[in-house]
Amino acid sequence: MESQHSEPADTNDGHRRNFGEARRQLAAAMIRLSKMPKTTPDGLDPDFVASRLVSLEIDARKHGQVDSPLPPWLVFHLGHMYFRSLDIHLQADDHWTDEVRCDYFESSQQFVLRWNSKPREVLRTELRSSLHAHLRSLHGHWPDTAAGRFAQENRYCGYVAVKSVSDIFSKRHDPDIALGHPSARYPGVIIEVVGSEKGNALEQHANEYLWHSGGQIRVMVGIKTEFSDEKGNKNKKATFCVWKSQSTTQDGKQSVHAACTVSEVMFRNEEGVPNLDAELRFSLSDFAAPAVIKGFDPFIDHTIPITAGELCAYLKKAEKFETTTD
Repeated sequence: MESQHSEPADTNDGHRRNFGEARRQLAAAMIRLSKMPKTTPDGLDPDFVASRLVSLEIDARKHGQVDSPLPPWLVFHLGHMYFRSLDIHLQADDHWTDEVRCDYFESSQQFVLRWNSKPREVLRTELRSSLHAHLRSLHGHWPDTAAGRFAQENRYCGYVAVKSVSDIFSKRHDPDIALGHPSARYPGVIIEVVGSEKGNALEQHANEYLWHSGGQIRVMVGIKTEFSDEKGNKNKKATFCVWKSQSTTQDGKQSVHAACTVSEVMFRNEEGVPNLDAELRFSLSDFAAPAVIKGFDPFIDHTIPITAGELCAYLKKAEKFETTTD
């Protein structure tokens, strides 16, 4: 005899419908509130809406719901308390260390949320692997030297919480690549990859990293490149900039600033042809603050080059994934 009981409702489908509706409502609210710096007439606090929207977007990605109406680079005004609560949410699940990247600028209370695309992740992985290979090679050639041991001990770093003496709250950043020595407070080298429309954000990141770390972050490299838009169009031009930590003394007081030492070097033109004269160069001493380097005496510096041909090869490999990216 067949059971007369109806089939139980698919709670997952119901969860998805409710989840999707909440996201749509918050997305609509965010559009209404995007230009309103204070509490709105209908009683909605923009900071609360922003933090809830970010949380829902992250949870939606975790459940495989990637049909987000929002762009991959989102900027919100977010107060300190809301950010601290959201930061706990972000750190609670290691799954998001590569899926979600964010930046928080304490002075402006600006929160930037970035989704990782497959091409971007491939490029990031290729660059990181290249640097690791160079470091391993240095150790292989000079295994018994201080520089060789230092090269071997460098590691990949995750998110960076930058906090200077005068700061009340830490600034959180998730760089695309961060490498440094495990005994250092901060990574020495940071690389960020952005589209050309976000190129202006690179200088802000450089100042945030280098200045607020007191110069302990030594170098930031910004790579600007494009992946195909929704219509499949793209400009293949790709450039890089380099900022280095520099200190100056005035009236007996020392200050640190981010100096742009290499500006807009094109390593691939609009047609995708490599500029063979371009080369991204690091010094081994870039990978840690001077105080850490002093522990490896005698330290002989070495140059770590990444050629334009290598950079273009990494881009080409990443671009193969464009058609499969959501």
